[in-house]
Amino acid sequence: MTTRRALIQQSTAAIAAGAAVIPSMVANATTLEDPIFALIEEHKKAACEHIAAGKAVSTLRHVDKAFPAADLRADRAWLNLRRAQLKLIKATPTTMPGCIALLRHVMKPQAEDAFDGGYDNTSLGDLIASYANNADDGDRMIMTAHAFLPRIADRIERLSAT
Repeated sequence: MTTRRALIQQSTAAIAAGAAVIPSMVANATTLEDPIFALIEEHKKAACEHIAAGKAVSTLRHVDKAFPAADLRADRAWLNLRRAQLKLIKATPTTMPGCIALLRHVMKPQAEDAFDGGYDNTSLGDLIASYANNADDGDRMIMTAHAFLPRIADRIERLSAT
């Protein structure tokens, strides 16, 4: 026979356990519904590939037989990174967690320097600022960077109003 006290304790425990699960369910749902998270991951992957390709080239001399192929891979990795950067700063998050994740991501240092193994403190945010400061250039990246922060601020404002 179940007592009322036992029933209340079991119900309270079940509610507490459910409450602990809800934040992670919400976070997972947000990650799935906001495409910015996939673009952040794509950018991270492209940055890692660029770093690896740069390190491979930096270990070779111009006279090495492997240099041309490694140099070509580094060039392709740079183009892929630039494409990922452009896609990322053109995108507008659809959720508040997406806005937060994007802003945090662009301010992190990109990674190890590809050529000397040191740490490169340049973040995507630094690059966006340098591109935005040259907005008269006409380059797509520069023009997109110039509108980046105002667009994200507008999204945060709209999301906060709902």
